[in-house]
Amino acid sequence: MREVETWVSMNIEFNKPVYLRDILNHFARRPYGWPEEEVKLLVARLARKGKFSFSQQNNNIERKQVWELFNNSRRHSELRLHKIRRHDESQIRKAAQTMAEIAQQPFSEREEPALVEHIRQVFDDWKQELNVFRAKAEGGTIQAKMRLSQVCAC
Repeated sequence: MREVETWVSMNIEFNKPVYLRDILNHFARRPYGWPEEEVKLLVARLARKGKFSFSQQNNNIERKQVWELFNNSRRHSELRLHKIRRHDESQIRKAAQTMAEIAQQPFSEREEPALVEHIRQVFDDWKQELNVFRAKAEGGTIQAKMRLSQVCAC
């Protein structure tokens, strides 16, 4: 599995598009000589771990929908792999500390998806509060309208 991940990552880093057909052809030849189904299984495991995502004709595809494309050999040349960018622990910790300072509430998530979801929730709450304030300000006094225009130029 490490060989497949390394090969795909290197090609993506060199800005070379990586299609399922390319992976199957590369690992079916020497020195690997792996069966096609085994390589598909390795690619599926890497996708399940969150290392890669798929697209077809520039449209992102959910993992559940990829099954049909995996089984149809005509579609192997259309199924493109993309590396999912991940951040290391120090970057995630720094983002959590920055958001804790900004939002003035604890951000204890150590996993990237959970932290992203928490940050989005905080921003959605702020947006709702701003919309409520805007509605009250527009129906209120001139001072409130002036303050609203100072806070956000939306």
